[in-house]
Amino acid sequence: MILHVEAENTVYSGMCPQNGSDPLWCSSSCCVGRIGDRVFATGQEKLPGVEPLNDTRWALHELSGGTWQRILDDSVDRTREPCPLAVFPDGRLFISTNPDISGSTGRPDQARPEILEIDTANPAAPIRRHIPTWDGAPPFTHHSYRAFAADADGQELILFQNVGSDHSAWALLDREGGWLTGALPWPAYEDGTHEVFNSGRTCVNYMTAALHDRTAHVCGVSPHNKWRCVRDNPELMGRRWGNRFRRLYYAWTPAVGEAPFSDWLVVDHTEDTGGWLFPGDMHVAPDGSVHLLHTRLPIDEELRDIHFPDIPRVYSLEYTCLRDGRVADRRTLASGGEGHGPTIPYDLAGEGLTYRWRDLPLRTSRVPTPRFHTTPSGRLYAIFYVSGTDSAGNPLAENRMVEIGNDKHLTLPLCEPFVQYYTASPRAGSPISDTIDLLGFRTDGLGLFQDRPTTVSYARLRIEE
Repeated sequence: MILHVEAENTVYSGMCPQNGSDPLWCSSSCCVGRIGDRVFATGQEKLPGVEPLNDTRWALHELSGGTWQRILDDSVDRTREPCPLAVFPDGRLFISTNPDISGSTGRPDQARPEILEIDTANPAAPIRRHIPTWDGAPPFTHHSYRAFAADADGQELILFQNVGSDHSAWALLDREGGWLTGALPWPAYEDGTHEVFNSGRTCVNYMTAALHDRTAHVCGVSPHNKWRCVRDNPELMGRRWGNRFRRLYYAWTPAVGEAPFSDWLVVDHTEDTGGWLFPGDMHVAPDGSVHLLHTRLPIDEELRDIHFPDIPRVYSLEYTCLRDGRVADRRTLASGGEGHGPTIPYDLAGEGLTYRWRDLPLRTSRVPTPRFHTTPSGRLYAIFYVSGTDSAGNPLAENRMVEIGNDKHLTLPLCEPFVQYYTASPRAGSPISDTIDLLGFRTDGLGLFQDRPTTVSYARLRIEE
C-alpha cells in the first residue's frame, strides 16, 4: 500500500472558549464530511465579549480551490460545545446544535437539541430547522455529551443526548422528516458509595454511534471513582488523580423504536490497574459485525509512584469485534510503556495537564482519537498517533495506519502529524473511499492550556492499494 498526501492546510484559528470545551470535544462524532469532491467542516468560534458557559457558535467551512472558505455561521444562537455534522450524497448537510434557551425559560443552563439542514448546492438558502418531538420535557442542558450519526443510504439521522444522571434521550429523524424518540437508561452502579455524582446510575459519556437500516449501536465510557485497590478511601479517588473513565460500555437495538436497546455490555475496563480508557471509533460492516477502537491509558504517575509502585504503566490501542451483541474477537493493535517498549500509542505531551475550571485546578489528559478507515475493497484500517521514541532512542511523533488482521504499521507521510482529529466517516454519511480526510490539531495546535490561539488543520491522503 502507498499513501499519497494530496493536501495539508489550515482551516481556521482562534481562541478556545473558557467553558471547558474545545473544537475536538465531540471527537466521538464528526466535524468533517465529504459529499462527492466537496469537503465541509464545522468549526467552534469563541465569541468576544460573551460570558461562558455558552460563549461559542458554530461556523461552516468548505474546502474550495485548495483553501478553506467560511460560508455560514450561526448569527442568532449561542452554545457551549462544538457542533458535529452529517452529510447525505444528495447534497444535504446536517448540523447537530444545542442552543442555550435559558433566557426564554427562566431556568438556568437549559438548552434545546436541534438538527439544522443545509442545502450545500445553495448555502444561502434558508436553513431548515428540525426539533425533536419528545415525550414530556426532558431537562436538557448545555453540557450535552451528545452523539450524532447518519444512515446515508436510508437518509435517516439519530441523535443521543444525556439527561441528568439517569439516561440518554435518543431521537431518530426519518427520511420523511418525522420523529421517533425514546430513552436509553444507563447501567446501575453495583455500589454507589463514593461514586461519581452520588447517583445510582453511571453516565455513559463521549459515545460513538452508528445507524443502518434502523439498527443502532452506541459505545461510550463511564466514570468510576472505585477500582480494585481503591474501594473505600476517598483520598485516593476523584479528579485530583486524573481521568477516571474506567469502563467501556456498548448497547444496541436491531430496530430503533420497535425493539428496546440491549443491556449494557462491558467491553473493557481498567478496574485492575487504576488507569483509564477512551472510545475511539466504530465501524459496522456489511455483514452486521461491529468493530470498535479504544485506547487504554495507565494509572496516574504520581498516584502509582506514591501508593501503588507494583502496577506497571502501559499504553495500548485496542480492537474489539462484536456480533449480535457478543464479543467475537479482541486484539491489541499497538502497545508501549513499562515492559512494552518506548513507542507509545498516545500523545505523551498531552498527559497530566492542569486545567483551571472556575479557579479550581483539575488534572486531566488529552483524549486519544484513533479512527477507522475502510476502503471500497473492504479493507479496514486503524489510524492512530504515536509518541515516545523508537527502539534506537530517536524521538517519535507521527500518525500510523495498521490494517485489522495485519500487524504491519505504516507511517502517514505528513509534514506534521495530528495528535487529535476527526475523519470523514461513513458513520456520519461520508462515502467509503480510498481518500482519507483528517481534521484536527497538529502538534501544539491546541492552545487551550497555554491561553493562546488554537489552530484547526486539515490533510487529505489517497490510498493506493
